[in-house]
Amino acid sequence: NYNKYYYVTVNIWYPILVNNNLEVTFIDVGQGDAIYIKTPKGKNLMIDSGGLPDYYEGDFDTGKDIILPFLRHKKAKKLDVVFISHIHDDHIKGFIPVSDEMKIDYFIQAPQMVSTCNYDLLKDELSRNQTSIITMSKGEHIKIEEELEMYILHPDIDWIKKYPLDLNDNSMVIMMRYRDVKFLFTGDIESMAEHEIVKGFGSGLKTDVLKVAHHGSITSTTESFIKNAEPQIAVISVGQNSFGHPHEDIINRIEAVNGKIFRTDMCGAITVITDGNKIIVKQQL
Repeated sequence: NYNKYYYVTVNIWYPILVNNNLEVTFIDVGQGDAIYIKTPKGKNLMIDSGGLPDYYEGDFDTGKDIILPFLRHKKAKKLDVVFISHIHDDHIKGFIPVSDEMKIDYFIQAPQMVSTCNYDLLKDELSRNQTSIITMSKGEHIKIEEELEMYILHPDIDWIKKYPLDLNDNSMVIMMRYRDVKFLFTGDIESMAEHEIVKGFGSGLKTDVLKVAHHGSITSTTESFIKNAEPQIAVISVGQNSFGHPHEDIINRIEAVNGKIFRTDMCGAITVITDGNKIIVKQQL
């Protein structure tokens, strides 16, 4: 139903809908994921935080130079809840300087059986700042506030035990629902996890807004997954890369289900605003 969608391009934020808006911003962090959620009652949430690999030798730091200035711009005094999809640097490293400067109440992750240096650093920082670390898995959900809930679709502990080293396919997949509008956040899941999720949920994956998995990689967004999700809006968080992201076949699959594509490398930060019925998409560039 395209009657609920309006696409606009602006350079500064201003309120468009009337009251009780949910605001979801896919922050432009280059090749990585960072999603900021402002709830209708003013809570500040994030899913992932971007981050550069350790072999990067410059002074730039995603958390210090992008995430923290963005949060200050949003007048966020603290983060009420953060989620990580998985523990690769381009999804979690930005949280290290953020957690050093800003209080994080709750840190939610999928079950973990392996670790990385930066994941250990992040956990140490969170512990020092008395953040509650919570593990959630498939079938659990969290009520953020009235009419806003987040459901964990993947993974469960049996999956993690079976594939402990497959960090991409172990990504936490979250369905967020606000009134009549749904968002599907997919981390870096690939075809194996997508098959498992489709098997479990089928057409229950149908969503209004999809965060396209793994930056548009050819290893993800299978035909069965995208046909069941059938998004009207598909956001690809991607930057300059040598991996061929996003792949042309993935663009074609999304367009085949009439999805409108927004890319952070072309649009800058992408903000989706909804009152739970109508949806507005804004582009930074």
